[in-house]
Amino acid sequence: MGALLTKAWICAALFACVVAKAVSGAVSGVLDCVGLGASPRAQQTSSSARGGGGGCCGLDVVKFEFPVRGLPHDIDGLKVALLSDFHYVDKESDSSAQATTCASAAAVATAASQQTKKTPVRESCGEVSDLRIRISVQLLDKVVTTVNDFAPDVCLLGGDFVQHRGDDARVLCRRWLSRIKAPAGVFAVLGNHDQRYEGARQAVVDALQEVGISVLDNEIVYPVGDGLELIGVGDCTVPHDYRPQEAFASCREGVPKLVLTHNPDCSAELAGMARVSLQLSGHTHGGQIRLPGLGAVLPWLMLLVKPLPRFGWLKRHGTAVKHWEWAQGLCGIPRHENQVAAAVAAGGESGEGRQLLDADPSPSVHFLYVNRGLGAHPPGRLFCPPEVTCITLRSEEAE
Repeated sequence: MGALLTKAWICAALFACVVAKAVSGAVSGVLDCVGLGASPRAQQTSSSARGGGGGCCGLDVVKFEFPVRGLPHDIDGLKVALLSDFHYVDKESDSSAQATTCASAAAVATAASQQTKKTPVRESCGEVSDLRIRISVQLLDKVVTTVNDFAPDVCLLGGDFVQHRGDDARVLCRRWLSRIKAPAGVFAVLGNHDQRYEGARQAVVDALQEVGISVLDNEIVYPVGDGLELIGVGDCTVPHDYRPQEAFASCREGVPKLVLTHNPDCSAELAGMARVSLQLSGHTHGGQIRLPGLGAVLPWLMLLVKPLPRFGWLKRHGTAVKHWEWAQGLCGIPRHENQVAAAVAAGGESGEGRQLLDADPSPSVHFLYVNRGLGAHPPGRLFCPPEVTCITLRSEEAE
């Protein structure tokens, strides 16, 4: 009983910290990056938590080398950039949509008041103008510059390009994603937000393809020749989009494989399907709010609010990720059939993924890297900056 009370007090304290952050706008430098202000601190350089250098707007640039067994020597040193989770909202179209909704609501309220001869209903946009955190123009500019400075051969986009409307992807693609330079191509998969509303999926696909970005729909491509397979797998939370059997149907045994899929929760299943060199995902935002030594706060808060009837919004976010142990960074998952369910996580502060990689780079381990994303949901980020991932692939036999 005492242990349970202690855990409850810890969860309550964490919950209080999150609420205080949401109300007071603490950590303004980070929140500025996603469009909540223009503090000079947004231009300060942040240091990377996992190698590489930092950048303005609190952008974390994570750089590392990854050994790939069987990678041909002629593509040793292949550079891959990974971006994910933009959650872009076009400010102009968003304001226009809210104004239209408010005008409609006001007209209905006025008509009702005239009909009933009562005091007019107060006109307010509060119900349609929910709290949103927009990724800022400054951060997007910095992301494009950072990627191009890395000079990747291939750039991979992990989905969730928009927050709500699929049409917002057109602005994102034309203004920013079209400027990314990658000689072997820019490739994308869709996330759950890209398919949440009617018509959004096709609008996002059209916007990406319009600027020359290839959308992988459960298929294999060979961006640098037949020595490396890039497999795009749909989001495992969207039933019609997730077809891994179709994606792996034509893969070849012994050829190195990169898998790009939005949600890392499918890793355990994919680990048992094929020998993947490295899976690249996003979706988790790294938990958004992390405490040193504790990791993502949200799963701890779930212990507190799970038995309560309210806090439905928090429960939805908490259950959006099943494997919080794979919230960020490099993760190693045993491929043995009887051990897949007991996967060992890396990332976070433990660094176990790096240790597993150094100890056993063999195909017996399914390696997963989870990018923390660029956008955010309320109340923002704390100790969890947005991320650009820069990976250099190395042939395991290369010196």
